[in-house]
Amino acid sequence: MQLTTILAALAAAASVSAHFSVTTPPSRGLDELIEDQAPCGGFNTPSTTRTTFGQSSNVTIRLADTNSNVYVKIGYGANPTSFATTLGSTFYAKKGVYNLPFSLSAVPASNNGQPATIQISINGSHGALYQCSDVTLSL
Repeated sequence: MQLTTILAALAAAASVSAHFSVTTPPSRGLDELIEDQAPCGGFNTPSTTRTTFGQSSNVTIRLADTNSNVYVKIGYGANPTSFATTLGSTFYAKKGVYNLPFSLSAVPASNNGQPATIQISINGSHGALYQCSDVTLSL
């Protein structure tokens, strides 16, 4: 009986370990089973709470995959479906917690104070995976 309980607990713990998670700004949500669904890892409804986001902000992820290209993109408006502006990209060979490099220089000043969504995607050993964070721009 105890062995069955222990094995069930270990299986549950293994199923919630994501390939990557966004810690800052807060992600819309995380479900490893649908993380491959563009554009926001299956979470297509914006958060009701937006984080103020500017050049001094951080984009922080916990990466559980190795050898991954990581991209930070932005979509404009309350619920964008297109993320055409790349803010940054980099390659990570090891698992870890990373503050992603990005620049808001390509974001038009007219978007100051406006809602936007930051899309973080990785392309690694498990293919393309996505998460989104809803923000209010502070340029």
